Amino acid sequence: MENTFKKSYAKKMNPDGSFELSFKSKRMGSNMSPGLGIAMMFSVYLASCAATYPFIDKMSWLIAGTIVAFIAMYLLVNTKDAVLIKPNEGVAFRGNSLPFKDMKVVGVMTQTSGSKNSAYVYAETNGTQAKITRYITPELAKEIQREIENHSGVNWTPE
Repeated sequence: MENTFKKSYAKKMNPDGSFELSFKSKRMGSNMSPGLGIAMMFSVYLASCAATYPFIDKMSWLIAGTIVAFIAMYLLVNTKDAVLIKPNEGVAFRGNSLPFKDMKVVGVMTQTSGSKNSAYVYAETNGTQAKITRYITPELAKEIQREIENHSGVNWTPE
């Protein structure tokens, strides 16, 4: 039997032996989304009321404002992300690079807000926590962590 489920990330091999993991991510965690949605709808509603006051009735403002707010929120929050992994060398992400020899640990940080979970992959280095990915699902974060650990050439042991 063949697996019919797709991976939630794409893996592109490069000629130099490195590979890029690309995936969908969010700019904000699950705890920020409800507040952002309410603030966005309120501000778009006020702006549309001010701009079209003499021409459109209040119900049309509400409908148009809601549609524009949802589209703007979707475009503002969702993004595509990529992580370049160079086996036995390091990781490159969003203009930053981090050699494996400088990483103390690679882990997954999970945030819960109500029934929604989001997570990101991080690496501890030089006393800081470098956020390798933006917010993604916890399952995808664990897969990306596994890919990084498997190609690092380093044997990290939990403390």
